[in-house]
Amino acid sequence: LIPAIANPPVAYAVDAADDSALVFAVRAMDAGLQVHASDKPFTHKERALARGSLLVRRHENDVEDFDRLVMDAARAAGVKLLDLHTGRAPDDGPDLGGGHFQLLTRPRVAIVGNSPTSSDTFGHLWHYLDTRLGLVHTILDAQSLSRYDLRRYNVLILPPGAGSVVSEHEDALETWVRSGGTLVACG
Repeated sequence: LIPAIANPPVAYAVDAADDSALVFAVRAMDAGLQVHASDKPFTHKERALARGSLLVRRHENDVEDFDRLVMDAARAAGVKLLDLHTGRAPDDGPDLGGGHFQLLTRPRVAIVGNSPTSSDTFGHLWHYLDTRLGLVHTILDAQSLSRYDLRRYNVLILPPGAGSVVSEHEDALETWVRSGGTLVACG
């Protein structure tokens, strides 16, 4: 149980200089929080935060345990949480309420496995998603890709060796990408 905070911050930030920020984003979104990513570097108390750093604003997350949820996500990710008590930038960088912070969409990830993809690389990708990020994902069989409704996913990962999968399903994949899907082709 976290005691009431006397002067609660208007937002929390996590520097994206480390991949652990991705783990924080996953944990925070799993907790139902709205998370934004910066499209420019910004400054907090004379500390520069990298482009892609994360911001969780109090006013957009009207939940009873806001501070606890953010702190739990940070602890699970092993990141340093910065508490921001003003939305104004201390320099000519972006203010926290400006248009340089894009709301992240919760990823619905599918990874394609089975022949002809590289089983070794598939294993590495699967391990990263499952163990490192703790990201819920679905494994799709490359040999049955036409049977899946890709609209259920907003990210599709193709390990090396999936070139024939792409050429065999080119029209469906192109339509899916044009509809907003993100295709990550490795190799």
